[in-house]
Amino acid sequence: MIRSPSLAPSCHLAYAGSSPSICVSSRVFTFALPVLAHPITTIDLAISDLTYNDNLVYHYAGGTIYAALRRWSEAEECFKICACSPGAVPAAIQLEALKKFVLVQLIREGKAIAAAKVYSPESVTSLQEHAILCVRECVASPT
Repeated sequence: MIRSPSLAPSCHLAYAGSSPSICVSSRVFTFALPVLAHPITTIDLAISDLTYNDNLVYHYAGGTIYAALRRWSEAEECFKICACSPGAVPAAIQLEALKKFVLVQLIREGKAIAAAKVYSPESVTSLQEHAILCVRECVASPT
């Protein structure tokens, strides 16, 4: 992402060279911090080709970067934005963001807030189904 000097700092244009997802894949987390300092709040489709999925990936990668740097409150916020972004149906990345959000809350505060207060019913149902499968797998495991 790169900001144009004539635009608001929260309006981003696509530029793969400093994308947070590239920083995650290369494990160079601090390089993305200046970009993440200005969260995406506006996508001007007239000057940018960013999509809904780009927004989800941006915030998921941001949460991953902040978590890797142990900046829990920022990680929590990025995962929350990704998981709570409205859409027709929850995307797979949103379920992953929801799981990471809960994990970050457990690390940071020792407890998780009720997911139903924050997320769509479909996301909560998917998370519950995933949790049930994980518990069954753990119980069935001999170790």
